[in-house]
Amino acid sequence: EYKEPAPLVSAEHFKSPSFSRYTIEPRWEVNSLEALGDEVCKEIEISKHVMVVLNTIKDTRELFELLTGKLDENGGLSVEINGESLTLTDENVILLNTRFIPDDRRAKIQRVRDADLEKPLILITTQLIEAGVDIDFPVVFRDYCPLPNLIQAAGRCNRNNKNTETKGRIILVDIQSDAGKSRAKLIYSQDIDDWYLRFTKDEITKAINEEELLEVQRRFFETLSGNLRIGAHPKLGKHSENEEKSSNLLLCIRDAAFEDAGKFRLIQEDGEQYAFYIRENEQDTAYDQLKLLADQILIAKRIKQGYGPVKAANIAVELHLRKMRNRVVQGRLKIEEARLLSPELESLMGLYLLKNLEDYTHEYGLKVRDDHNFC
Repeated sequence: EYKEPAPLVSAEHFKSPSFSRYTIEPRWEVNSLEALGDEVCKEIEISKHVMVVLNTIKDTRELFELLTGKLDENGGLSVEINGESLTLTDENVILLNTRFIPDDRRAKIQRVRDADLEKPLILITTQLIEAGVDIDFPVVFRDYCPLPNLIQAAGRCNRNNKNTETKGRIILVDIQSDAGKSRAKLIYSQDIDDWYLRFTKDEITKAINEEELLEVQRRFFETLSGNLRIGAHPKLGKHSENEEKSSNLLLCIRDAAFEDAGKFRLIQEDGEQYAFYIRENEQDTAYDQLKLLADQILIAKRIKQGYGPVKAANIAVELHLRKMRNRVVQGRLKIEEARLLSPELESLMGLYLLKNLEDYTHEYGLKVRDDHNFC
């Protein structure tokens, strides 16, 4: 006697003006950071505020350096604002990625929210901005990515529907390596027959409006539900003699191979997970205090003081770690890079101490040489 429930929202609802905030424009010919920088400058002269979402941390840094002239004696790129020439600096170009401590991330996002709408502002970021951050830009550049990521980025374009006369614009580009390979393929899994990523280019062949995305999303999920190879992952095991060596998430679930299923990642990254404490200054002794508190736990256990004192020592450590967490950078690094930041590579309660304060700045974040494969 099962009856299909009525839909919570009719599809007609998506035809309302609330779902006509932006258009998505493919510009696949823009495939280098230099070309992207030129396009960003053109948009700045018209729209004042622009956000750029790239796939790798290294790309965000290189574009930041290109626009602000950090590696050029002649300074940053110039734009024309109200008939006057303006050279871009870190005053109007903001870099944001996972190599920043939470305090600095919040400060940068607040700078965006408080920015003067008549003054140029460029936010360069990775996909971390797609996770529920309430900011609004008239123009968003997005590097080649799967459809769900594109829609998340689009949610930051004309978000509050303030531009009723002119829609917001999401401009799709395809930044490539020197070898001509899409940066997107460095980040998103290549073991899904390329379908998950390729769907975007197959569907976004010309400019489309937000209201048209409903049908595109329907096709996406219909294809997803009918494609049992979607869960392919190179690190998953072989689950029967007749199946391919590279198994997939759905097969792991079918075979109750939950340990293997836990290895699945849509975004493939090399390296290991590290958490670095960034001292505020040379007088910051929070890490040293953590060591003293951790020693108290060992002492309480060694002399068998009982449950109460050990519990109290653990609580003291936990409270201290909470105070420290806003100055912690977490992310994947190759071990060689980690050793440059903390030569002994000895952790305390899962935290490593950044030895040289010059290896982190509010403007640039944690200085890591090779961030091509990290987002």
